This record gives sequence, C-alpha cells and structure tokens, in this order.
Amino acid sequence: NVDSPTKRRSMLGASRGMSGWLEKKGDRGLIKSFKRRYFQIIGQEVSYSEKEDSPSLGSIDIASITHIEAKSGNGINITMDNGRVYVLRADSPETVEYWISGLNNYRSIYQPNDVIDILSTEHNPRASVNIGAPFNLEGMQSLRDELDEKEEMIKNLLQSLQDKDGIIKEKDYELETKEKEISEYKSNAQTSSLESAVQLDELENQYNNIKNELQQRIGEVGEKQQLLTQAEASFNEKSTEYENLKLELDSIKQINTEMEEEIQKVIAEKSQELDMVKERHSYDINNMEIKIEELNSQVIDKENIEERLTS
Repeated sequence: NVDSPTKRRSMLGASRGMSGWLEKKGDRGLIKSFKRRYFQIIGQEVSYSEKEDSPSLGSIDIASITHIEAKSGNGINITMDNGRVYVLRADSPETVEYWISGLNNYRSIYQPNDVIDILSTEHNPRASVNIGAPFNLEGMQSLRDELDEKEEMIKNLLQSLQDKDGIIKEKDYELETKEKEISEYKSNAQTSSLESAVQLDELENQYNNIKNELQQRIGEVGEKQQLLTQAEASFNEKSTEYENLKLELDSIKQINTEMEEEIQKVIAEKSQELDMVKERHSYDINNMEIKIEELNSQVIDKENIEERLTS
C-alpha cells in the first residue's frame, strides 16, 4: 500500500528536506530569461524564492505534476495537468538526477493512483508505444507546418510591438515638448490678451490630440501583447505535442530496428537448419540410389540365370 506510513517514510528517505539552487525560465514578458532561484519542498509544494530566507515567489503543486523530463544542457521540464511547463536548469547532471528522482518519490506519495513515469520513454521505449498502431506521419508534418506558422506569427507580433514602442516613445517626447511649450507660454503670455488665449487653446488642443493618440497607441500595444501571449502559449503547446510525436517516432524506429535484427537472426538460424536438412537428405538420396543400382544389378543377374535355364 503506497499510502502506508512505513512506505511513505521509505520512499521519502532520499528526498526528505530537498532544497537547492536551480535556474528558472520566466514565463512573462517578451524576453524570457533564466533567473537563479532557491527551491525547497514544503509539504506538497515545491516553493521557489530569490534567496534562502526571502519570501516565496511561487510554488509548484506536486500532486498536479503529470511529467518530469530531463533535457539537454542539464535542463528539467516539469509539465502540469493544466498544460503549463516549468523550464528549469541545473548546474550538473547529478543535480538533475537529484531533483527528478526526488520529485518522482514525492509524486508516488501524492499521486498514489497514477503511474509515475520514472522509466521514461527515452529509457524504455516499449513502455508507451503501441507497436500495432499506425504512426500518423502526415499529422506530424501538419503539426510541423503549424509550428512554423505560429513562429512566423510571433516574429511578426514582436516586430509590430517594436514599431509601436518606437511610435509611443516619439509621441511621448512630443507630449513632453507640448507640456513645456504650454507651461512657458502660460508664464510669459498676458492672460488678458485674446490672441494669447487663442494660441493657448491651440497649444492645449495639440497637447490633447497627442495625448489621445498616445493612449490609442498604448491600447494597441496591449492588444498586441495579449495576442503575443496567446500565440506563445499555443506555440509551446504545439511544440510539446510535436516533441512527443518525435519521441514516439524515434521509439518506433528503434523497435523496428530491433525487430529487423531479430528477424535476420531467425532467418540465419533457419537457413542453417535448412542447409543441415538438405545435407542429410542428400546423403539419404545417395544411399537410396546405390541400393537401387544394387537391386537393378540383382534383377539383371536373375534374368540372365533364368534365361540360361530355359535355354
């Protein structure tokens, strides 16, 4: 019983009090960079913070983890049941093994009814591949094309955001310039002068127009950022799906290679057996031919004897 206290203590032996430094990839903003964070397991959650004694910046619910995978460059990807993927990076392969092994121990406790994939597809390809099911190569190519489209969309959105950012900076400068002009004009102009009042109104109208245009541009940037966030989320989802298909295809190829080697081995063994059978039968046929010749000779001798007796 996985839920028994004895089994819990046994499984937590190597991972009790797990903590240490990892790099975590950000999931907000246009540029997602890795930042060093201190991770520690507290109860059912993996909490992370800037320093060991600083407040938590967030946490990962162990019970909601669906997959933990080692990646190249000492990377660790943790996939949640809502589709979110935490991208982490360790200092060494030993640290990667430490966290993956320890987290899988905790998952065995907080997910007692789930199958924990300690032996991943990479190490045990037969575990998750249905050999009898046809692999959809056409669907995989379609997914690759969709990924390329999403990537192009993200590039266009980033370029659009950069253009909008340049316009906002330009309008912000114009707004600041008009503010200075209005301020200077108010301090220098005679308020009783009708001409001064008209010029002041004109400056204020220009200021308001620039301000409204700036707010419009800021709104457009917000919309573009929302579209970009959606596109990136869709791209990450499709990318994960594509990588899983690639793993499945590689596993099928590996299994096919193993099966071909097994078939060739069986063919070689059967060919050897067939040669032995042929050799044995050839020997038997030769013996039978010799016996037939002997019988024919005896028949001829008997016929000769009978012919002499009758004559």
